[in-house]
Amino acid sequence: MALERKVYSALESIVGPENITEDPAILLVYRYQRAVSRYVPDSGRFWTYVSEAVVLPGSAEEVIDIVKLCNRYKVKFKAFSTGWGPYALPGQEGVILLDLRRMNRIIEIDKKNMYAVVEPYVIAAQLEAEAEKVGLTAPIASSASHSILATCTSGWGISIKGASCGYHDHNLLGVEWVLPTGELVKLGAVGAGAGWFSGDGPGPSLRGIVRGFSGGVGSNGVFTKCATKLYPWPGPANPEIVGEHPQIGMNLPENFKLLIAYWPGWDNQAEAMFKINENEIGMVVWRTPAILMTTLLTSTNNENLKKPPQMLKKYKFGIEVLIAAHSMREAEYQERVLRDIVAETGGDFASLDEEPFKDQIPVLLTYYVMNPYMARIFRPLGDWGTSLNVMESWDLSLKIQKLGEKILKKSKELTMATPENFWGGAYSHNRQATFEQIYYIDPTDRASRMAYKPYRDQTERALTEKKFGIPPVASAASREQLGPLYDNYHLWTKKVKKTIDPENLADHTFYIIPD
Repeated sequence: MALERKVYSALESIVGPENITEDPAILLVYRYQRAVSRYVPDSGRFWTYVSEAVVLPGSAEEVIDIVKLCNRYKVKFKAFSTGWGPYALPGQEGVILLDLRRMNRIIEIDKKNMYAVVEPYVIAAQLEAEAEKVGLTAPIASSASHSILATCTSGWGISIKGASCGYHDHNLLGVEWVLPTGELVKLGAVGAGAGWFSGDGPGPSLRGIVRGFSGGVGSNGVFTKCATKLYPWPGPANPEIVGEHPQIGMNLPENFKLLIAYWPGWDNQAEAMFKINENEIGMVVWRTPAILMTTLLTSTNNENLKKPPQMLKKYKFGIEVLIAAHSMREAEYQERVLRDIVAETGGDFASLDEEPFKDQIPVLLTYYVMNPYMARIFRPLGDWGTSLNVMESWDLSLKIQKLGEKILKKSKELTMATPENFWGGAYSHNRQATFEQIYYIDPTDRASRMAYKPYRDQTERALTEKKFGIPPVASAASREQLGPLYDNYHLWTKKVKKTIDPENLADHTFYIIPD
């Protein structure tokens, strides 16, 4: 259904005619997202509803005016930044999309207190580049192109640097937030006029409502600014860029060291990981499975076929550790401790002077620092997704992997989905581990398309039945299923939604089913 002309005209008066559209060709461009949610088996594609219009506000003041207008005319809305999956888009009819791409400024980088204040469309690579200039590094999540604000306030995403940069629910500091009613609130220290350095107080913290573990994916209003923690960067302010596209990388500074360790089995690896975590070694402690490592080390799919995963077979139970020390002495110490741990647990190290790693260290360094893996690893091989994504201790993560192996035996239509294709690593400042199971869907094969939903249903049900933890979820139905197993948190979520959005105007589809 089209927007009423008076509503469209009122929105146009707020943002200007060049910043609003209802052109079907443009609206349809937003509809397709790679990650999985609403699935149409006959088309082999994932989709969401088409919005009634796309509006591009340029400031918090314009966002407030738009949301108040939506309240006046009872129009539903959904905030969108860089997007990622269908949960970033409308999940029902009659919704306008607030595309926040015009709000793309880094407001402040505070070197002394190690935080940055950003608007919604500041991407991770943009913040990382600026932070490195002052000796800091950003906690990048799903890719270099994701919105820092969205991950901190509204979504989730694992970070290769999670061992040293934590998880994003901990990295969120001060928040500027337009509630679904149009009221502007500021949380944390900034709410008291004391700056952005703290996400709590005065009074009770609301970060659990704002972000929690998974975030509300736009269902609780619009976040227009936030502060995120930054962490020490011991590398150069302007790293030397080498190579030719797409094998572009940065040279390894003297105080950095990349090592790839491997073991004869999961149990050896787990024993080593507990010791690595106890000794707090490495900026990055990560596992990139062979099927993805070979795509990272090659520039095309055809080249990748000449370097099949079998080349990395002996590294099946492997871990990459990037040491980023503040002195040569510290770098030598961390390497010595790591080598002792690997030897004690029956492991060994890959030779990075041999194939397939030869001459690829600059590319790998960029991968671990900037997280460009979504563009590099997931080349057009079909639609893809991940499952079994929870945060647990390393030994329990291994049990989850074995659980996934059993389920995968029933899902052979999902290409490249093998037990070895778990990726993940140390997280939450080396205190937890997270793994995801990767699978590809061949959009030309109906059996492959139809295999997706049963597989996801089985993995989510298995995680909840065995109480392995709550996976990041982006559907109201999933929360209804999980809630009774975890202190009925879904009921409290409904109360929160009702309190801050009494008219239910911020699209709730991917968050919670209101009472």
